[in-house]
Amino acid sequence: MNMKTDFYRSAMAVLLFFAVVVSSPAAMADESFLWSVKGKNNTVYLLGSMHMLPPSAFPLPASMNQAYADSDIVVFETDIGSVNKPDNQKLLLKAGTLPKGESLSNVLPGEQLRDLVEIAEELRLPLEVLNGYRPWLAALTLELSAYMKQGFQPDLGVDQHYYKRALKDEKKIVTLETVRAQTNLFTDMSDAMSNDYMAMTLEHMEDPEDLPEDILEIWQDGDVGDMEDYVEDAKDDYPRMYNRFLRDRNRDWMPTVLDLLKQKENALVIVGALHMVGDEGLVELLRKSGYRPRQL
Repeated sequence: MNMKTDFYRSAMAVLLFFAVVVSSPAAMADESFLWSVKGKNNTVYLLGSMHMLPPSAFPLPASMNQAYADSDIVVFETDIGSVNKPDNQKLLLKAGTLPKGESLSNVLPGEQLRDLVEIAEELRLPLEVLNGYRPWLAALTLELSAYMKQGFQPDLGVDQHYYKRALKDEKKIVTLETVRAQTNLFTDMSDAMSNDYMAMTLEHMEDPEDLPEDILEIWQDGDVGDMEDYVEDAKDDYPRMYNRFLRDRNRDWMPTVLDLLKQKENALVIVGALHMVGDEGLVELLRKSGYRPRQL
């Protein structure tokens, strides 16, 4: 496996974290990360996505497949078909590469660097691979490496799965933000925010081999409380990251979701699971707008 190529083909997948292999099938969960909201003449479904999944996570829960089948419109965070285009990959790489003569080892605080080296060694990821990257790109690489090491695949993410189906079924596809806007979440970071992103990533990855399975289990169980813990930790410890990757985007997306509820066609909105939970998540924002989302 060419780690470098796979990273640039799927860097947006890890937006689950500012983007969750269990022994029983996902379909056995009593609830899933799926909500239904009744409009005047239609139903809008909200599906919290895992952007990467292992093969063992399939088939997806019947409730998700039913929501897809019941929807004429499918809404994604961005244009998934354009994310992997070479121009976007080149932009991400160029923006995430340190100037000549600088190295990650020289720009990270000592404690962060020690934690980075320890996690990279555990993942068997050579430090030379990371040393030319800005902190945010190195952090993305660590996350992607941890997930892929446990068998998670970017092309098996929930959004990728339903995007392919929507194209085949000729359903109407809507996007909430441009690819450039999503890429700019990273490429426009200040140095201080880039270091914050690395710090947040290192904190989440204290046990890098357990993290992917732990998150997936939370997602498959439809455990809103445990997922909210990630959101609340980010809000308390890294407010700039929380605002940038979750709060502000949720607010930007709400007008589209509210407009969908005024249509006649049913719609399925698929975004990262962390966008659903918390007091500024999409589910709560809909409640505050007078709607009554119901977890399925």
